[in-house]
Amino acid sequence: MKILRYAAMATVGLALLSGCGIVPGTGTPQGTNGPPPAATSTSNFGVANADMSVMAQATAAVGAIANGENVGGSLTGILRSVEVGQEIMTVRFAIQWDNNDAKDTDAADPYHLGLSLSGLTVVDRDNLVAYRVFCTKGSYTSGAGSLQDCVFSQLISPDTEYHTFYFPNHGLVEGYALLPAPKGHPEKVDVSMGSPFPAFTNATVTYV
Repeated sequence: MKILRYAAMATVGLALLSGCGIVPGTGTPQGTNGPPPAATSTSNFGVANADMSVMAQATAAVGAIANGENVGGSLTGILRSVEVGQEIMTVRFAIQWDNNDAKDTDAADPYHLGLSLSGLTVVDRDNLVAYRVFCTKGSYTSGAGSLQDCVFSQLISPDTEYHTFYFPNHGLVEGYALLPAPKGHPEKVDVSMGSPFPAFTNATVTYV
């Protein structure tokens, strides 16, 4: 268990939006330089998420893992916001797995989806600084065991490292990550949500 993940600093909601989730797109990432994507026939977030922001999004096909298994379909990653308050930077996002060839009641674990949020990173290019998610054990800069402890205790949700969280087919899963507040008060940062998504560039930072 990630001890502090369930603290009052942030929460995760799970919305099972059968019939009103994201319809996979072309796989081309949408950057953050322009306005948020419009709610068109290929993007319907439903009433439950009508007031939630979409800063950028990208869709990636689910590939086969090392042993040849493939749950199929696609993963859509949505960057909602980057918020900084005092010493904490919060990245809010959402992820959805869609496979029209699978049952609506099916669910898949992160390993079989090729998803790893442990690599989530925020880069301040103006000041040449990269920020990783807080961890409560170990260290990013120590040995292998310490690094593993750090990754397994990251303050990020949902949990994609212990593989105990399953993504429901066509279900939009809200998530968050807690990182150190950036130095230098940048207005824009680049956000990588980790595999299999591309990095989102020029994400606007909101100071609260």
